[in-house]
This record gives sequence, C-alpha cells and structure tokens, in this order.
Amino acid sequence: MTLLSYITTSACANEYHVLLNGQKIETSGIEIANGYDLTNPEQIKQFETDLIKLDSIWKYIHEIKAYSDYGVTLMYLGRYNEAKDVFTAIEKTHPDLYTTASNLGTVYELLGKNDSAYYWIQKGITLNPKSHNGSEWLHLKILEVKLKGLSYLTSQFMLGTDLGNDTIPKSSLTTEELTKLRNHISYQLNERMMFVKAPEPIVAFLLFQLGNIKALTEDVTKALRTYTDAYTYGYRSVLLAKRYLKFKQLHKDSNTKLDKDALTDQQLQVMLHVEEDSSLTLAINKLSSFKTYLSAAILLLGLSCVYIVFRNKV
Repeated sequence: MTLLSYITTSACANEYHVLLNGQKIETSGIEIANGYDLTNPEQIKQFETDLIKLDSIWKYIHEIKAYSDYGVTLMYLGRYNEAKDVFTAIEKTHPDLYTTASNLGTVYELLGKNDSAYYWIQKGITLNPKSHNGSEWLHLKILEVKLKGLSYLTSQFMLGTDLGNDTIPKSSLTTEELTKLRNHISYQLNERMMFVKAPEPIVAFLLFQLGNIKALTEDVTKALRTYTDAYTYGYRSVLLAKRYLKFKQLHKDSNTKLDKDALTDQQLQVMLHVEEDSSLTLAINKLSSFKTYLSAAILLLGLSCVYIVFRNKV
C-alpha cells in the first residue's frame, strides 16, 4: 500500500542468532520497521494537526504536493472517501502523476473496491516501474487474490516459486533472487500491516513465506519471529508447526534463548493434531463413501440375480 511517510529504525543491541546449519552467531543493528500506530490517540491528534496545516498550505499556496499529503493524512485518519475525492480531484487537474495513481489504488483497496484498486496500482507501475523498490508487482498479486478468491493464495501464484514441503525450506532460486524477493515481501508487508489488522489470510500467508526465505537468506531466529507474526495473523499449518519445532530445537542445541513471545510447544502440537484430525476425518469420509457404494453395488447385484431367476421361471 502507498504511504508517503514510513520510518525504519535500527536497534543497536547485540543479539545471538542461530543459522540454518545450527551455528550460533552474534549480530547487531537489527532493523525494526515501524509504521504509524493508527490507533494511538497522540498520533491521531498529530494527524489532525497536520491536516489543518496542509489544508492551509493548499488554500493559500495551491501546492499540489500539500494537497496530496492532505489526502494521505485523511487515509491515516480512516476517512477514505474524503481521501478518494482529494486524489480524484488531483487526477483531473494534474493527470498521470505516479503518486496520485498509487494513492488512488491504495484508497480504493481500503474501500473494498478491488477492481478500481487494481486499475490504479497497475497504472502507477506503468508510470513508475521502480516505485517501492520495484515491489508493486506483489501489490497487484494481492489484489488478484482478492478478486479471484483465496484458492489462488499459493506460493506459485503469489511469488512465482515454491519453498518446498520439507521441515527445512528449499528453493531453486539463487541467494540473490531470494534476497530480492525477501525485500519485496518485506516492503509490501511493512506498509500493509499498518492498515490491516489480524487476522488476515493474505498477510498471514506472506509472513509465513517471508519466514521461510529469512531462514534461507538470514537466520532461523528471524524466521521464528516472522513465523510468530504469521501465527498472530491467523496462519495455521502442519508445515509451520514442523519448521517452528525444528528451529526451536536448533536454538536449544546451541544454547540460544528464544523470544518471550515465541510459540509454545502446546500451540504447535495443536496445529499438528488439527492436521492429523483433518486427515483422519477425510479418511473416514472416504471409507464411508466406499461403504455406501459397496452397499449399493451389492443391492444392485441382488436385484439382478432375482430378476434373472424370475425370468428363467417365466
């Protein structure tokens, strides 16, 4: 999603992380992405103050950037229809600006009008293919899933690649390609998660895939943190549970502490058992169907025999 302001800070603390091969490493300068907290009363008050200032600049100087920022601030305040009117007015007087197209795509998506959102995000990419570090292709994929249905929420459709079904993620992509994909997913999620609250299936899915890529390109400590975020957003799968348990064991073997909010073994076992229960239910349903077909076949055979006997007697 399109934001004109986004903050990235770096923590200076040193931490011990664990690599996929079990090696313990010390790292520093951990990047923590921070979007605006749109529920914070102080932040909301600041947005309202900014709105007054931007409105004054627009009215007295007629600076188009100020009017565009005015629309973005309306989005932050959840006043989406008003924001749409601002961007629509800008498009009429100053057509084909990338920022306007991108902001219109964002506000239409927030309004649930995904067809219009797709049109404007696609137009924004045409106007500026390198926007958002070239990650807007993923925004289009997200909108496609919204338009076509969650059956399209697969790794191949969303990301054009697969990260395997084994306990350890696998990929045919090079490290450079995986790193680029990781950065694109991170960019889109960092902006999207400011507006989209848990649970949300698309965000949850992308967080899980991001965790897989982090395990391959960075370390399993970061992967576990991203898996936890995926779980918070509603992602549940036996594969998540297996990979989480594997990476927790790597931490244990290397005497490296986990985060306090790490998923518990009980939570992970629930995921495993739900999958097993689902498989068992499916097997029982298949067996029941087989019995039904078998009973029907026996009944049909019996009726055929009676018919043959009766015909012979006649």
